[in-house]
Amino acid sequence: MHEGLGKTDAIDVDARTMAPVTDRGTILAAPSAAPLAAPLAAPLADSLAADPYVGTLLKDTYRIERRLGEGGMGAVYLAEHVTIKKRVAVKILVQEYGHLPEVKRRFLREARAAAAIDDEHVIEIHDFGESSDGAAFLVMEYLQGQDLAQLLAQAAPLPWARARDITLQLCSALQAAHALGIVHRDMKPANCFRVDRPEGDLIKVLDFGIAKVQDPDEGAGQALTRAGMIFGTPEYMAPEQARGGAHDHRVDIYAVGVMLFQMLTGGTPFVADSFMGILNQHMFAAPPRPRDVAPRARIPGAAEALVLKALQKDPDLRFQSMTEMAAALLAVDAGVAPVVVAETLQTLPPRGVATTFRDHPTAIEPVVRRRRAGLSAVLVVGALGATLVALWPRAPAPVLAAAPASASAPAPAAAAVPVMAAAVPAPARIRLHIDDGGVGAQVFDESDVLLGSAADPNGLELAHTSEERVLWLRADGYDDSELRVRPDHDQTLRAALFRTPEPRVGAKKGRGKPRVSAAAETPADAKIPAPKVDANTSPDLIKPFGG
Repeated sequence: MHEGLGKTDAIDVDARTMAPVTDRGTILAAPSAAPLAAPLAAPLADSLAADPYVGTLLKDTYRIERRLGEGGMGAVYLAEHVTIKKRVAVKILVQEYGHLPEVKRRFLREARAAAAIDDEHVIEIHDFGESSDGAAFLVMEYLQGQDLAQLLAQAAPLPWARARDITLQLCSALQAAHALGIVHRDMKPANCFRVDRPEGDLIKVLDFGIAKVQDPDEGAGQALTRAGMIFGTPEYMAPEQARGGAHDHRVDIYAVGVMLFQMLTGGTPFVADSFMGILNQHMFAAPPRPRDVAPRARIPGAAEALVLKALQKDPDLRFQSMTEMAAALLAVDAGVAPVVVAETLQTLPPRGVATTFRDHPTAIEPVVRRRRAGLSAVLVVGALGATLVALWPRAPAPVLAAAPASASAPAPAAAAVPVMAAAVPAPARIRLHIDDGGVGAQVFDESDVLLGSAADPNGLELAHTSEERVLWLRADGYDDSELRVRPDHDQTLRAALFRTPEPRVGAKKGRGKPRVSAAAETPADAKIPAPKVDANTSPDLIKPFGG
């Protein structure tokens, strides 16, 4: 089957209702227990013999032989170039979307995005056009094999060496895309295809249909999105993408981290019964350690650190490029692990706790005279405040107090109305719990003063401050681990400790500094494999739309 293009397209979501939306603005209902954007059944049987496109000639060049599969916006066919007798795959936009200019633009942009990327691990686009009935189509290379989602369903968890090699190919494809200002935004196993090759896995990245393309001629990222829309597949969506906010190429790095987690463990890090349940975990929950999820999978410690770094909530703490991630992949076998920085996770406040507005730090005194209007205002404020919880999760819980009586005309007791007053002062000290995976490391402060043990069930007491502090975790047989914390509230942090390699003969023992990132210790020749170029292939076929 070709490229898994019998797949549904990625789900668009209205950020106000969080319901899936098609390009026609129709709200779709999805079964809560089934993952969204799941693959459809592949090649269709003889019941499709009456397909109107089978047997037709597109652009006087491509004769359609049979349908390979279909998705939410189009169907994929096996075709033959009648002049050179070469088999190709043709993706045809379904008729019901053919009259929508935005969908046609997105369809054409998929061709432009993929055709512009010169890398052997990206699907080749040969041509495009319209059928006699006005349906837009793309002509692509014909691939034989299976998509990565099918491979993982059959064989996961994969051995580290195989998962590493597949991920290196994904890094190569995406680095080539990012260099052109193209962000895929929907990286997932179903959008990667494994070509049958006797020498091993050859991976192709597909479906740049919702890619964010920076167009120099227009001076802005051409995302073809509407305000308040979220694009992507929830299981692989970076936190900043899940919030519907601004994002860049590092959402692809996060998604590849999720894919590597799945290759090594057999499952994604976050699972829930609803779209929003998964997105909330991406935004607010720490990912599990891969070796805890699959203890028998023999995942190297440095590989686990690599996955956790790719999954950091803050994009500034992830790998900053696919080249950097590829270097870290190559360094794992040498025992070099990237530094995973402990993060303070945002949390939603408990239910039933009142909240306030960021723009109104002082007490808000409601008008009491119009009781009906006042009640309506309270209801509107309450509903709006519940929405703002997700935006400002650490807003302090205000105290309810009685409104002061007027000096000129004392109000009757019945008129006293609860209002929001100033927040309770922050505590002088906070309690910090550290989860170091059961190592029980000792914790030291910036001045090398022992604060206590990570194994203490009561945690550690720290002075309350909004300034970031640096702590160090030390344990025999492990490298020192740096832990950054902002002690402005009680919290629990995870810390990664890695075993110190056995010393070489003649090497001196002693505690050294923590390991640095893989990119800093990787040999200069540890590069992403260069793309292969076929000298006999016309550049017009590879890049029909120019640079």
